[in-house]
Amino acid sequence: RQRQGLDSRFNGIVIGVVEFMEERKGHRVLIEALADLAGRQPELMEKLVVWFEGDGYLKGDLEIRVAAMGLSGVVRFIGHEGHIVNMMNALDILVLPSISNEDFPNVTLEAMGLGKAVIASSLAGTPEQIIHGETGLLVEPGNVESLAEAIFQMVSDPDLIRRMGASGKRRFDECFGADIAVKKYVQLYDSLTT
Repeated sequence: RQRQGLDSRFNGIVIGVVEFMEERKGHRVLIEALADLAGRQPELMEKLVVWFEGDGYLKGDLEIRVAAMGLSGVVRFIGHEGHIVNMMNALDILVLPSISNEDFPNVTLEAMGLGKAVIASSLAGTPEQIIHGETGLLVEPGNVESLAEAIFQMVSDPDLIRRMGASGKRRFDECFGADIAVKKYVQLYDSLTT
């Protein structure tokens, strides 16, 4: 947090997006959701920082949108982070705003494994990873209002962020940890060879 310019007195919420900046990843939807929140709940934005990690062909367009919507004080483009686990550990909430072509995203599992609350589009494998309302919040892909409401719900209740992060960590340990994954692969292999 210090390296990204947040001093030790910052007691707000840090949201992060760890995605290649391309259309299907939904960065534009997130920007519109933040603009919606800024219009309805301007005081909320004072305790919010959103990190866009990574690069991609949409980066320039996204930077222009952020500035045009008056969100430059909230959204920070931090580029490619070489120490991604450190960056994710510094988050309060991970957001995966994808709108199409997801599979079983590792970034959501990584965040859960670190005890972070997750907001993700209900696409492909995310409903298998996240129990809506317990380990995180699932939103309709491309739905600005749904995403804005999920962010508002979490940011308004830091205890909810902590509870969902802790529940997500338990779910990760019980269902997605390395030992569990190896066991499932062995079971699959055995079922195919017998």
